[in-house]
Amino acid sequence: MFSRYRLNCMSDFDLKTRLGLPEELIALLPEMQREEWAAHKDFGGLPVFWLSIHTGLRDLSRSVLTDTEAMLDRSIGVEEYHRRLRRFGNMLLKHLQSHHEIEDNVFFPRLIQLDQRLKPGLDMLEADHVELDRQLSEFWARTSHALRALSEPSVEPRLAVNQVRSVLLRFDKLLERHLVDEEDVVIPLLLKHGLVDPE
Repeated sequence: MFSRYRLNCMSDFDLKTRLGLPEELIALLPEMQREEWAAHKDFGGLPVFWLSIHTGLRDLSRSVLTDTEAMLDRSIGVEEYHRRLRRFGNMLLKHLQSHHEIEDNVFFPRLIQLDQRLKPGLDMLEADHVELDRQLSEFWARTSHALRALSEPSVEPRLAVNQVRSVLLRFDKLLERHLVDEEDVVIPLLLKHGLVDPE
């Protein structure tokens, strides 16, 4: 199980540096490959809901990044980029914060009740949320600067937008690491214990 994650991640719980799930956490999880999830009798409900939320977060993050690169390539104009950045950037921020709040306050406590040994892993995922929130704060600081630059005719906006792109590339990489690791922790647990109710 999780053999693709085993290199160089023995005890690394830090989102910024880990390459996958720590070995000691892998040892506590049910033996269940991703390819087996969809065939499980309890696959549906909460597991599918969880994965669909993650798909939406990935799509939003990459949409903002794609729009930023399109602006840099001059495929879209300043006004269109301004509009899309405000719309999809806000959606990403709100959806991610809402999802993390529900996980931290509702679902993770339920999972810890099922197996107290998993608390370090769920604490790791909560620490990921803190780091992702920090990254989003930096993104919004860069975005605010870029949007101000876009409204100044005398300023070359592409420099500020390129800074937004750099932050987004880092954020998207960390978001993907977190989502993959969280899925590999949470989905097998939901399936093992039959937790299928998304409410």
